[in-house]
Amino acid sequence: MKLKSVKLQNFRAIQELELPLHPQLTVFVGNNADGKTTILDAIAIGLGAILTRLPDIKGRNFGKYDLRQSLKKTDKRPKLIDSLVKYVESAPFVRITLTAETVEKTTIIPCLIQISGISNYTNG
Repeated sequence: MKLKSVKLQNFRAIQELELPLHPQLTVFVGNNADGKTTILDAIAIGLGAILTRLPDIKGRNFGKYDLRQSLKKTDKRPKLIDSLVKYVESAPFVRITLTAETVEKTTIIPCLIQISGISNYTNG
């Protein structure tokens, strides 16, 4: 199986990204904190639905810090003594969609994680 593309929504610092992958080799190059590991972790989570079906293999699970968080839009400016927690909001979901190609067909591997913590993995 070869991955053709990765699509992310609300995963860590990435609000939305659609990334085509080269059929032979894709190399991620960038500065620290540019998102290289974020993309690789998203692929690992997306493939985790398949990997967990194989004996003695564990996929990477979704963690609480994988949900995209941002500062709430507010007119009130936080004071230094205020906790910033009340000014942070989380996205309602994370969506990871991998498109893969096998000898027989192209397969879409969607992964939707809702804020309630319920995961929905579908292999289509």
